[in-house]
Parts: sequence; C-alpha cells; structure tokens
Amino acid sequence: MLKKILAVILFAVLLVLPLTSCGFEGSKGFTYRSNGDGTCILTGVGTNKDKDVVIPEKSPDGDIVVAIGNGAFYQNIKIETVTIPGTVKTIESGAFALAQLLTTVTFVGDGLETIESSAFEACYNLTEITIPKTVKTIGDHAFHLCTVLKKVSVLSLSVEIGKETFTDCKKLESIDLGGTTKIGNGAFSKCQALKTIRLPDTVEQLGKFVFAECTALEEITLSSHLKEIDDWTFENCVSLKSIVIPEGIEAINYYAFVGCENLTSVTLPSSLLLIDKFAFSNCTSIQTVTIDRNPNLEVLNGNEILGLN
Repeated sequence: MLKKILAVILFAVLLVLPLTSCGFEGSKGFTYRSNGDGTCILTGVGTNKDKDVVIPEKSPDGDIVVAIGNGAFYQNIKIETVTIPGTVKTIESGAFALAQLLTTVTFVGDGLETIESSAFEACYNLTEITIPKTVKTIGDHAFHLCTVLKKVSVLSLSVEIGKETFTDCKKLESIDLGGTTKIGNGAFSKCQALKTIRLPDTVEQLGKFVFAECTALEEITLSSHLKEIDDWTFENCVSLKSIVIPEGIEAINYYAFVGCENLTSVTLPSSLLLIDKFAFSNCTSIQTVTIDRNPNLEVLNGNEILGLN
C-alpha cells in the first residue's frame, strides 16, 4: 500500500515539474495576443481575480510574455500587488492606470526596458517603486497622481524621464535618480514633500517646470553636465534658501527661479553667459551673490536683485 502511495506522489511530481520548467508559473486566466515569433503580450485580466498578481513568464500556449499591454489592468479594483518577471520588456500605456488598490510593484530579474506613458498613473495607494537597471525610458505621466508614493529608486545606468512623470506625487520624499540623463517638462512639479534632491552628473538636460511648486524643497545639487537651467524650473520653490550653479552652465533662462521668496544665497559660475528676463523675479530675500563673472555675461531685465546690472 505504501509503495502505491509513493508511486502516486511521484507521478504527481513528474506532472508538475515540466510546467514549472517551462515557465507556466504565475497567475492564471489572463488573455494574450501572440506576436507570431514565440513571444506574446498580456492584453487583459480575463477571468483572473487575484489580489496578489504574478505575471507569468509564458502564456498557456508557450509564448514568452514580453509586454503588459495597453490598459491591461486599467481601473482594476482588485489587484493589490504585482510581480513582474524579467521576460517583460515593456509596460505599455495605461497598463496599470487607476488600479487604485495597487500598493506594491516588484520586478524580478532584469529585462524591463520601457515604462510607457501613464503606465501607473493615478495608482493612489502605490507607496514606492524601484526601477530596474535595464530601463531606458520612463514615459510621460507614468506615475502622475500617485499621491502617496514616498520613495523612488532608479537603478538604471542610462534612462530618460518624460514629461510630468511624477507630477502631483504629493508625498514623495526620497528620489535616487541613478543614471538619469534627461528629465522632461514638469517631471517632479508639485511634489510638495520633497526636501532634498541630488541630480547625478549623468543628467544633461532639464525641461521646463521640472521642480515647480516643490514648496518643501530646501536643497538641490545640480549636475555638472547641464548647459542651462530652463524656464520656470524652480518656480515657487519657497523653501529653497541657497543655490550653487555649477561650472559649465551657460544660461539661466526665463523665470527659472521666480517666486523663490526665501532664497538668500546664489553662487554663479564663470561659464555663465546669460541670465534671462525675470530669472530671479520675486526672489526678494537674496542677500549674497557670489560670482566669478564672465566678461560676456548678459543680465536681462527683472534681475536687479542680483546687483549685476
């Protein structure tokens, strides 16, 4: 009798092992679209009702899952956690947008390359996110309105962040930007809990309004590879008290620091060629300006507070 029981157990194990080795792990019931080349896109939840979702590496037909499709989990009101394997290269537009109970996103292994626009927009309960080192693009509005998001860690060695990617993440306190190279317009605007940020020297371009209305921002370290501070970049950063513009920057553009009413100390480099109109408008507390002045520096109207005209 014992031998029969053992034989049944062994047979059951042998049935399960091939499924595990072939990548059928993960949640069931999803819908897929084959790409016809041995890969597929997860297109929807289908019959799945899991709260803790594990994206499988392969579809039931054996295709490798390389993308989570447009709106696949859009407005899903059940999902609370999701685990995403390294086979997934792309999270498409709106894939998890308005998944209002989603708290945790875990990436297993490296492989993800693109987080498209609005992928996690308005995930109101998402508290932190770690971006894998293989990611090259984080799209426009990808985490917009993730209102309790507190921590962002970018492990990537080279990634571009799109427009308004983290706008209105009102609880965001900590950002590690890894190897970020470009930050789009308004990417961190209205992050009202953000107090300090360091831009790595990989950052070569900041868009307009990037830190506008970051009302708690007290300290910013700028990249030495920037060439300009764009329009409205630090608009109404009312807690900012000092700024050091690194050597290499050639222009501080239109209204760049407008409304930084508690800014008291400004350090400007010898590389600076232009302070555009009203760059320091309404910066009424400036007391100290330190500058190794370039003889070709042009200071336009609205910057009289600097005493450089």
